Amino acid sequence: MEYFDNTIKDAKEIEKGIRLPSLGMIPLQTNIAADSRPLLVNSGATNQVAEAFRSIGTFLLLSSSEKPPQTILVTSPGGGEGKTTISINIAVALAEAIGPDYN
Repeated sequence: MEYFDNTIKDAKEIEKGIRLPSLGMIPLQTNIAADSRPLLVNSGATNQVAEAFRSIGTFLLLSSSEKPPQTILVTSPGGGEGKTTISINIAVALAEAIGPDYN
């Protein structure tokens, strides 16, 4: 039965299957109302979710030895899965990391 089980058990299996590293993992937020989810990272916030987005932002900034990527694609198979929430929070984390002096 294990041979026919094609479900994904953890992030390592995803990385192995697509042969790409993951940028990070965001903890599931079930206790936050849907209308207040978009901005999870804000100045001075120190919680697991904010730190996960900051970690992803740092990974993106350091992903290339020459300069950070100019375009980032956030996608999913369907609507309402968090693309906007992810995009907004990564943008805020990057803005915090880069600061106002970035050229």
